[in-house]
Amino acid sequence: MDGNKKKIPIIATVTALLIICAVLVVFFLQKNRIKATTMRLLRIVGEVNLTEKGKDKTAMTDIRLGDGNVLSTGTQSLVSVGLDDTKIVSLEENSRCEFHQKGKKTELMLTDGSLFFDVRKALEENESLDIKSSTMVVGIRGTSGYVWNDKAKGTQHIIITDGHVIIKATNPKTGETIEQELSGSYMLTAYLYDDGDFNYFEIKEITVEDFRDELKAEIINCPQETKDRIIAVWGTKINDFKNQIDPDFYILEHRIEPDPEPEPEPEASVEEQKETVTSTDKKDEVTTTSASVEETESSASASDDKKSDSSQKKQTTASVKPENDDPPAHVHEWVTETYYTTEIETRTETETQYVTVQEVIDHPEVSHEETKYFVEFPDGRISGPFDSFLDADMLVQSNLAIAARAYEDTVTVVDTQAWQETVNRSVPQEVQVTRDYEVQVPHERTYCKTCGEEQN
Repeated sequence: MDGNKKKIPIIATVTALLIICAVLVVFFLQKNRIKATTMRLLRIVGEVNLTEKGKDKTAMTDIRLGDGNVLSTGTQSLVSVGLDDTKIVSLEENSRCEFHQKGKKTELMLTDGSLFFDVRKALEENESLDIKSSTMVVGIRGTSGYVWNDKAKGTQHIIITDGHVIIKATNPKTGETIEQELSGSYMLTAYLYDDGDFNYFEIKEITVEDFRDELKAEIINCPQETKDRIIAVWGTKINDFKNQIDPDFYILEHRIEPDPEPEPEPEASVEEQKETVTSTDKKDEVTTTSASVEETESSASASDDKKSDSSQKKQTTASVKPENDDPPAHVHEWVTETYYTTEIETRTETETQYVTVQEVIDHPEVSHEETKYFVEFPDGRISGPFDSFLDADMLVQSNLAIAARAYEDTVTVVDTQAWQETVNRSVPQEVQVTRDYEVQVPHERTYCKTCGEEQN
């Protein structure tokens, strides 16, 4: 019985410990899950204001953002937000953005300033990430880019640094929607007339020289994985951005990735510590003995001892010097990629055009035949024509003494004289036409991922 009584407390204690361990495991898993799937502040520089439900809150790193929270930045200020572990956005200076997140659907409303986004993993089918402005909606699936407002011109702009996005704009009056797909190497500008009557997009091919300094600064701070994707689109000139930006304006110290901190030296084991202590004690004894001897020895002997110590130190230093001080050789990681350039191709084509020619049309005379009456006199004279026999016979009766006679005959009557008409006609004609077309020409290049060196 006594043995059973001892077992019961032991079993109860073990069970309680197992329950506590299970609770702790669930707690830490839940904590990590919340941290990975919720919005939180990653980096704060300068003046950053956080508003929640119309009330100001203190902005600090690693604080969670809720649905409807608003972030705004002042001059020379910046805030970065992790939407989750693979989506990061950075709000630049003098900017304002509203954050909305319901489940796996995230929406950012950029009402002022500029924003850089970096989505390092393609979104799942049930996920969505939209960046909205006053004139357009940018639907992101897995890419990086830069959006900004130009208040002076009333336009919004977007540059895609890698990947592609779908951009939509809806006319606030008519409800008409236009849609455009945009990929790297292009910039899109969205226009809205002052009266809200019409939206339209303007797409322009650009180079890295067209990047704003704020965008260059963000690319400098990107992780290497994102830089590799951007270099694959824009080339290795990305690596020169550090030398192109005015450090007094856009490049604050916080924007440059700090050099990695040196790794701490491994702690000495207990045995090594004991050996160190023993060695130190021995040195102390030798030092004490040497001091007592030096008090009694002559100055010449002391000088010889110093020379001997100096030579021993030199020998010790030489013995621990590494055999080779040269840095390790750089190992290239070569990557071959295909990129496209826009070139002008001139083509000669045959097409049908219409030319105008003049044509002369001859119109014939128009006439008809009629029956008429005449009076013939003995001397050969003929009088007429008369429309009726009665009229001709009256002339005969008046000239009975000279034996005139009346008769009928058929005559031709002209209705319209012959005439000419000039008209213009369009005649088809085949001509050779030369036109210029923009074509995408593929190229291949090989470069090192780590140093950017290119192979010829």
